[in-house]
Amino acid sequence: MADTKALGKQIETHRKELEAMRADEAELSRLHAEKSAELEAMRSGKSRDFAGMAALEGQRAALHTMLEEQRAEIAQTEARISDLEGQQAKQSRYDRLTATAAAIRKAQDEQHAGILALVDTVKAAMGQLIERREDWHTLRARFIEDALALGVPIHNQGWDQMKLDQARAFMHDLEERGADVEALKVNPFGEDWQQRTRVDTDYRFPFIPQGELHPYADFDERILRLVARLYSDAVTAYLVADAPKARAYRESNGGKA
Repeated sequence: MADTKALGKQIETHRKELEAMRADEAELSRLHAEKSAELEAMRSGKSRDFAGMAALEGQRAALHTMLEEQRAEIAQTEARISDLEGQQAKQSRYDRLTATAAAIRKAQDEQHAGILALVDTVKAAMGQLIERREDWHTLRARFIEDALALGVPIHNQGWDQMKLDQARAFMHDLEERGADVEALKVNPFGEDWQQRTRVDTDYRFPFIPQGELHPYADFDERILRLVARLYSDAVTAYLVADAPKARAYRESNGGKA
């Protein structure tokens, strides 16, 4: 199928031809009317010029034939123009679909690029947090080591009331000495934020939750999934937001304002 510009040129050419054809049709129609009027005048006047009437009749008939042929050619040209216009409209729709698909790709690539850029930013910040976590892990292990050296029963061999009381007394003693025992409690941000360490598996201590080692495997993939969830949540929040732009977006997509 020709492109819309080529189809437009063909349509314009046929329209010019049609304009000339209609001018010829008008002239033939005028001549046919004149000959018909002359012939009618001769007949109504009871002319005896049979040769003249025959000649006029022949001219009128010839003009009638030419007029019918001209009108048929006009109809064919109009049909051709209509067909070309249909092709042009269809091609225009395909062109728009192609352009829209390209725009969708561009918007999608821009979103992905933005997400990956955000991932890079989060990776740097998350890397620093993980370094702090390693410090935290090392310090907790040091605490356990020193507590064990003092004979505090914190090894994972089960607890009885006496051992539990002994451990609590130790914690109370630490607090009396000015130690921040609150630092040993469950993190307020929850376990998803601060994974348990090997310390919590090997040594079960009051206020320190027990658990299994949860290494940061596939670091990049984890951060990417995290940012993807954050982005998805942000989009959801936008779609349900009570804001004019968000309401207009929902209405345009068939949703309720």
